[in-house]
Amino acid sequence: AINWANDFVEAAVDKDGLDLKSKVVADLSEIDTTTAGKYNVALTVTDYAGNEATQTIEVEVVAE
Repeated sequence: AINWANDFVEAAVDKDGLDLKSKVVADLSEIDTTTAGKYNVALTVTDYAGNEATQTIEVEVVAE
């Protein structure tokens, strides 16, 4: 299984230095794991004050 926060996020901290990696959520709605190709995955983190940040990464599904 993929751990999106640990595998793709180097750091996620708020302005007070609190670690937010456990709050990273991946939007997998664009991925078709049955079809090889490149897909966008939005990684969103929300801090304890409700502020949100999103970063989109490209991942590749390969045929086995």
